[in-house]
Amino acid sequence: DRTINCVTVDGDTSTNDTAILLANGASTVHIEPDGPALHPFETALMNVLTELARKLARDGEGASHLVEITVAGAPTFAEARKAAMAVANSPLVKTAIYGRDANWGRIACALGNSGVEFDPTKTDISLGGLELMREGTPQSFDEDRALVILGEEEIKIAVDLNAGNESATVWTCDLTEKYIEINGAYRT
Repeated sequence: DRTINCVTVDGDTSTNDTAILLANGASTVHIEPDGPALHPFETALMNVLTELARKLARDGEGASHLVEITVAGAPTFAEARKAAMAVANSPLVKTAIYGRDANWGRIACALGNSGVEFDPTKTDISLGGLELMREGTPQSFDEDRALVILGEEEIKIAVDLNAGNESATVWTCDLTEKYIEINGAYRT
């Protein structure tokens, strides 16, 4: 729920959107539930799954940017993830990224559409470290700096709902003309 299930390209799923982890015993490695090898194994597994999640999002159909969205300050992980996924699935956010438009309003709108209860007047939004909104108030920002950030291959959106201590990170990509070309060119 913190890696592969935090990836979205277009909000749709298909029968081939599956990840399975198997252990058949052939390695003869046995990890005890409370043993010393458990924590290093879990850490390594999370690192691999996080890297796979990032690569899946970056390899989205027609994508030109990997987009990482972190929602912090939520009451629960589930609410943070739900809010982050709403931003990640928003066609308006995805096309703004592609168009290099630092449009905080599209991010705020997606948060509002998420179904997660929060106070917009306490919400902060930043893009690649560039503050766009503080406590619900749009901030003046350097448009040239925003263009540089939006020109990078990886775009980071950070939201703080200031309503709790939980956070979630999800990965997506931008939405380009190439996405339409790829998906309009075949029939299943």
